[in-house]
Amino acid sequence: MNVNDLLFLSSHIHFYSNSRKDKMVMISEIENRVYSIEIYVSGYTKYWVNGKLYELETGSILLRKPGMIVKQDKNSEYESYSISLEILIKKTGEPLRSSENYCCFFDQLPVKISPENFFDFLRVVRESPVSLRNSTSEKDALATNAIISKLLYLLYPFTQSSTSNEAYIHPAVKKAISYFRANADTNITMKEAADYAGVSEKYFQQVFKEYTGQTPNNYFIDYRMNLAIKKLLTTDMSIAEIAYESGFSSCAYFSQLFKKLYHKTPSEFRKGNKFTQ
Repeated sequence: MNVNDLLFLSSHIHFYSNSRKDKMVMISEIENRVYSIEIYVSGYTKYWVNGKLYELETGSILLRKPGMIVKQDKNSEYESYSISLEILIKKTGEPLRSSENYCCFFDQLPVKISPENFFDFLRVVRESPVSLRNSTSEKDALATNAIISKLLYLLYPFTQSSTSNEAYIHPAVKKAISYFRANADTNITMKEAADYAGVSEKYFQQVFKEYTGQTPNNYFIDYRMNLAIKKLLTTDMSIAEIAYESGFSSCAYFSQLFKKLYHKTPSEFRKGNKFTQ
């Protein structure tokens, strides 16, 4: 079923900040009735889903589906975004069932993921309207579909069908990605990455973009940025320390590039994540 055949209703994006530490507060087991995506931006909490424990910390995403029996430990400090959605078939107005192809896509996702591109998920929800709950306006309906489509696009690589039947990736690209990750804090050149992958630099540039959709340099920058963002969210390190530990040649360059990519300075981003919404 095509996404254009679907309608997202009663969707909302809420920010939660929980700071209960005085006693154990455990909600009763409940049956989840809607699809939801919960993005944890700081802190730690525990969830039991169908009896299995999941520990959620900064950078984790919890994916809840209809029929799941869930329970949460509220005796914890955490901040998260929750995106809930009911998926209807436009033509009939009926809820989407698990037999439908599009629903199966969501059902093939694991309960918990900790993506390296976590900030891409965070950026989608932070740049979206704060709440779209029960909105009936055409504008908000379009906004809802745009948000959900972006999130599902980011989630697709984590589906069981995607991971179990992984498409062929050129060996040079695999080697280069491993090299980038092992040397994130080092000033390496694309020529060095190409040499490590065993191909010419020109061919390396071509094949890397063909298989990843990014130039190798942009991939490396994105990977470093995600490392830096996690440090901004989870540590009290200075901006300069984060810049150098994430492989950037200077604090000034890191801040300039961060502002260009995310429209905020690292300090503004860190301050902005002490949410008061």
